[in-house]
Amino acid sequence: HSLMADMIETWPHLGRLFMLELAVDGAIQREWFHRLGRQDALGRMAHLLCELDARIAMAGLGNEDGFSLTMTQEDFADCLGLSSVHVNRTLAVLRSRGLACWRAGRVEIHDRAGLVALAGFDPNYLRPDAAPI
Repeated sequence: HSLMADMIETWPHLGRLFMLELAVDGAIQREWFHRLGRQDALGRMAHLLCELDARIAMAGLGNEDGFSLTMTQEDFADCLGLSSVHVNRTLAVLRSRGLACWRAGRVEIHDRAGLVALAGFDPNYLRPDAAPI
């Protein structure tokens, strides 16, 4: 703690950045606690894709039709509290509804508005417009 306090005292701007990062991380955690308890697999999957899309866009790395993703279905299963078989079936539903598909390390979003509606996604918890002073 004393090292962190010294660092923040020496570089206050770094301290503000650190506090913003803590706030965003806490908001993401609260959002996911809520999602795991309230949404079905399809809603959680849609929400995860929306969040990844928003976070990647905030970093300037995505594009209009999707983004690269090197996660495995097992990684998705761990994130969503599902089996990898259930992840596969859930992705098939998203694909059949024309919302999104994931193949060859790339997520393609075909209907962003539909995906957002299914997920109940509101990116404000990510603080996309936040900039430390």
